[in-house]
Amino acid sequence: FSTVMAYQIDNIFWKAGWFSAACLVSYARMYHDQHWFSDVLMGAAIGYFTGRFVVNHPLNNKDEKANEKSNKLDYSFGIKFRENQPVYTFNIGYQF
Repeated sequence: FSTVMAYQIDNIFWKAGWFSAACLVSYARMYHDQHWFSDVLMGAAIGYFTGRFVVNHPLNNKDEKANEKSNKLDYSFGIKFRENQPVYTFNIGYQF
């Protein structure tokens, strides 16, 4: 979470704050004998690289989202069978 939040704003103090919070949590877990250093190190690596994957994922491209129409009307029709009786459905939604 800290990695994703740190890369939302390009500011060194913002990044330092988020990564410092993650380090403090890690230290607290070791201080209270809840984790070993190897656990914290592996968790930090998994968290960092997963966060970078999320930040750099193609679906998170802000330029593409700005070009998309933000308001969408979505609808669907369907037939379901319950106790051998047809149940007709109509779903409508609005995304904004």
